[in-house]
Amino acid sequence: MLIACVAVVGAANNPLYLRTFDEDEDLTFHHIVHVSLDLVEEKLRSWTSVAAKNEMYLGFLSPIEDYRVYGYITNTNIKLIAVLQRQPARDSEIRTFLEQVHKLYVDVISNPFTPIGECISSAEFEKELCNLVAQLHNAHHSNHPSASLASQAAASPSAIASSV
Repeated sequence: MLIACVAVVGAANNPLYLRTFDEDEDLTFHHIVHVSLDLVEEKLRSWTSVAAKNEMYLGFLSPIEDYRVYGYITNTNIKLIAVLQRQPARDSEIRTFLEQVHKLYVDVISNPFTPIGECISSAEFEKELCNLVAQLHNAHHSNHPSASLASQAAASPSAIASSV
């Protein structure tokens, strides 16, 4: 399983953060994240039970192009989107990954100097997110050098907080 893109989208569907792990596909991931917002809304409307409505992990949303899209929504309606390459992925691992991204987001907005609802520009958030992605990648590809994705992420940060 390889994370291709991670996005944080605000309650008003405004992009707060979008990080791709393939520079050549930035525009593609903007499109995928934008389309996935409709899928998040559909999923939320389809949930009828109280237990389902209290669940933050939305799970697998849809295949889009050559990717698999997973979602997570916070109590404050912040959406976390993970776009994976089409490889087998354990739902429990994606859930844990998105929960960890949620914790990183909470850490960022817990800073009293961080304006809520604006683009995330924290270098610490970027670094920790890249570490999470590298750990997940390495757990599934232990025969590949662990530094390859981490060094790629550190060398070419393409965090984008523009319109999705």
